Amino acid sequence: MPSSSITTIPDKAVLQWYDSVKAWTATTVLVGVSSSTVIAGGTNGQALTSNGADPAKFQGMTTQGDVEYHNGTDRTRLAPGTSGQFLQTKGASANPVWASAGSIGVLKLDWANANLAAGQVETTMKTYTLPGGTLGTNDGLRITILYSGAGDNSSTLRFKFGATTVFTDTNVVGSNIRAQIEIYNLNSASSQRIISFGITPSSTPAFSATTGSDQGPSINTASDVTILITGETGAGGGMDVLGWTIEHIKT
Repeated sequence: MPSSSITTIPDKAVLQWYDSVKAWTATTVLVGVSSSTVIAGGTNGQALTSNGADPAKFQGMTTQGDVEYHNGTDRTRLAPGTSGQFLQTKGASANPVWASAGSIGVLKLDWANANLAAGQVETTMKTYTLPGGTLGTNDGLRITILYSGAGDNSSTLRFKFGATTVFTDTNVVGSNIRAQIEIYNLNSASSQRIISFGITPSSTPAFSATTGSDQGPSINTASDVTILITGETGAGGGMDVLGWTIEHIKT
C-alpha cells in the first residue's frame, strides 16, 4: 500500500481506491444512520440514504400471520384473518381479502323413531328451532326425512318451515320413504327458494311441493324459525318418522 495509506478509518466509512491518484480514500456513505434508523419507502430510482427518502410508508409486518400486498399506491399489510379462512384474490384491480370457504355443517341429526297411531289428527312428530342469523343471505338448508306408513292411503306427512308448509306427502304407505327438501335464501334473509323431492321404494308417491321454483316462502331467517314435521293418519294405519337430518349449506 502507498506510504500515504490511511491508518484511521472514521465510523460508517469505507475505503475506496482511486486509481487516478493511486491512493485509498475513506468515504463516509451512511451519514446519520444509527442502529434504530427505519429505511422509509422512496421513489423509483432514488438512491438509498438515511434521510433522502420520503416519510415512511410501510413499517413492515407487525403480527404473526400478517400478509404484505400492494394496494395500487403503496405496500401495506393485511392483518390475519380468522381460523379456517383463506386468502382470496379479487382480481388485478382490487385488494386481496380473507374469505370463508363454503361448507356443510350438521345442525340436527335425530334417528329416534316417532310413531303416530292410526286415526290421529295433524300432530307434530319432529321439531327444530333454527336460531336467528344462522343462515347467510345465500345460505341454505338440506333436510332429509326417512319415514314409513301403513294402512288405507289416507295418511299425510307435512314439512313446515315457519308457518309455511313446503312439502306434503298425502299417500304415506310403504317403508323407508325418503324426502329431501332444500331451502335457500335468495340474496336476502327473508326470501327463499324451495327444492324438494321424495322417493318411495314400494308404492306410488303423492308428493306435493314447491319444486325448483323461485316462488317460495318469505320467512325472516334473521329471527328464530321453527321447523316441523307433522303427521296425520287415517283409520287404517299409523305412521313412523324414523329419523331426519338438517344440514347447513354455507356459501
